[in-house]
Amino acid sequence: MKFLALLYIFLLTFQTKAIEVSFYTEKSKDNIYQDVTKVTCSINESNLCQYMCGDKKVCYRPELKCTNCAGSTDQFLRAIFTKTEFNFSVTQQKWQSGYLISYLADKYYILLSYRSIYNFHKIWGSEEVAKSFQSFCPQYAQEQNEEPLFIVQLDDSDRPHQLKAVICKDENHQSYALTIESKLDPKGESQKLSTIINQNQNGE
Repeated sequence: MKFLALLYIFLLTFQTKAIEVSFYTEKSKDNIYQDVTKVTCSINESNLCQYMCGDKKVCYRPELKCTNCAGSTDQFLRAIFTKTEFNFSVTQQKWQSGYLISYLADKYYILLSYRSIYNFHKIWGSEEVAKSFQSFCPQYAQEQNEEPLFIVQLDDSDRPHQLKAVICKDENHQSYALTIESKLDPKGESQKLSTIINQNQNGE
């Protein structure tokens, strides 16, 4: 009976392990640093990886070029890296795994972590940014020091346009995404961003 109980727990854990999303940085053929999105699918969700790249187990997708990201001039990225919790809030709206995979496969985006190559606004890998990003995921992810990933949508000119969601992990290391809402006023976004920048520069 004990063996059957352990087997049931093992199978339940295996079945709930759907996808894992991560990314790493490498040099492209043009000798330029670029981020690569990696998606690993369980047997139960192999159709998602099959859709994304034609492989049932794992997919790799080099991120598209991000205009003006590699520098300190982009105000939207500054708003993310400097005062994340002030400018954005996480919701309880959870993305379905299929929607997350289709977004990563088909949309124009970049993934951001506290160790992102696009962090020109704070000390790279700073604990301050790490804790700020972790606050967007549930308590478990924070306690396990899981590394949240922000999905930033790019516009038609490949510029950072909208912070769409945060990718967190649960106790089974399954990745899932929660929708992010912006606290920035769409009509006065530039003016508000300028105010934030001035406050940061003045040490407020």
